[in-house]
Amino acid sequence: MIDADGSSRIRSTVDVGVLTVLREETYAIVEALRATAGYRKTEMAAGQRIHEAALVHGDRTIRIAAMQTTDRGQSSAALAFNELCTLARPRYVALVGTAGGINRTVEIGDVVIADSVISYDPRRVARNGVWHRGATRPVPVTVSRAVQDFLSSRPEPTLPTRAPSGRSRPFRVHYGPVGSGEAVITDVHSHIREFLFRFNEKVLAVETEAAAVAQAYHESARHPKGLAGWLVVRGISDKANRHKGHRDHAMASRHAVQTLEALLPFL
Repeated sequence: MIDADGSSRIRSTVDVGVLTVLREETYAIVEALRATAGYRKTEMAAGQRIHEAALVHGDRTIRIAAMQTTDRGQSSAALAFNELCTLARPRYVALVGTAGGINRTVEIGDVVIADSVISYDPRRVARNGVWHRGATRPVPVTVSRAVQDFLSSRPEPTLPTRAPSGRSRPFRVHYGPVGSGEAVITDVHSHIREFLFRFNEKVLAVETEAAAVAQAYHESARHPKGLAGWLVVRGISDKANRHKGHRDHAMASRHAVQTLEALLPFL
């Protein structure tokens, strides 16, 4: 909402701020929020749009504010993180969307929740080669405990998909490391994939924004914003190989949003 004096505001401090990047990711979260009572879209003074709603789980109401980044990549994600924290003052920030699966245990349509983010961008370039210097940011312990509680609340780490056609099939939810950097990986023999598996053989997926969110939180954690943590929920839309494309972005985005909805009460 834009007031008469040109200032902008949202309803109140929210429980979870959601960041998306791609159109399909934003559509998936907005579709879920529109299904709740009290949904509204707020246009900020700078032209940014925030989608607000309250999800009711039993006797609990969880307030959500979702915003799309201006562009893909780490820089835009860091700026969007800071903007969302300023505008919505969330207790948690969730980066929700798609990723490329690189672990053999992960299939297209599955969802990966990050227990840590490995930045593969730091490196030294020398005459005799490129030496990557990966940096890891684990999720805050409050998030880790919530995810473990969520996963242990069900006999199998699966959820039934809510497909538009009405057909339902289960997809698996994985919890583990995610690689993040500016490079989009479309080669199974990529030296970045090789580096990530040497760094941590359990890495599940790769994407291009989570490292910025983790670092932005790390650098702002001492600020009096009431910010308690961040999390990354990514639906697997491809296998980060030569077949990478947009065909499964919508499905992977829906699965990521569905997983976030199931996880929220545990936060």
